[in-house]
Amino acid sequence: MKETLYIYTRVSSKVQEEGTSLDEQKKVGLKISKDEGLKPKVLNEGGKSSNFEDCLNRPKLQDIMLGIEEGRIKHLYSWNTDRISRVNTFWNTFKNVLIKNGVTFYTKDGKYSFNSPEEQLMFNLLTSLGQYDNQLRTIRTHRGKMARIKMGYWLGG
Repeated sequence: MKETLYIYTRVSSKVQEEGTSLDEQKKVGLKISKDEGLKPKVLNEGGKSSNFEDCLNRPKLQDIMLGIEEGRIKHLYSWNTDRISRVNTFWNTFKNVLIKNGVTFYTKDGKYSFNSPEEQLMFNLLTSLGQYDNQLRTIRTHRGKMARIKMGYWLGG
C-alpha cells in the first residue's frame, strides 16, 4: 500500500483565501507527492492565523498532530515552516513531535527526515531565518502605521 503525503495548506486571513496562494501551495504539494511516489491527501486550513501559542484555532493542524502521535502520518508537506507556526515555542514543540515520530517533513525548498545532526542544524537555521524575517516584517508594518498616523491619516478602528 502506498504511503500518504499529507499536504497542509493555510493562509493568514480570510481575505487571502481569495488569492492564489492556497492553490499554489496545493500544486507544489501534489508535485512533491508525485515525485516521491506518495498518495496525496490535502488538508486545507483556509484563512487561519498562526500567531498563537497553540493550534486550537486550526482543527486541521490538530488532526495532523494527532495523526503523527498515533503513527498514521509519516510524511507531511507545508509550503514553509511559518505555515505551521510563526510562534517559536509552538514550532519547537511541533518539530520535536516530527522528530520523535520519524516524520519526513517537506517544504517547497526541500525534504527533511532529521536523520543526521547536519540535517537538523540546517532545518533549525532555515526555521530561525523564517522567524527572523517575520519579526522584521512585523516591525516594518508597525513603523509604517505609526508614520501614517503621525502624518494625520486615519487607519480605521
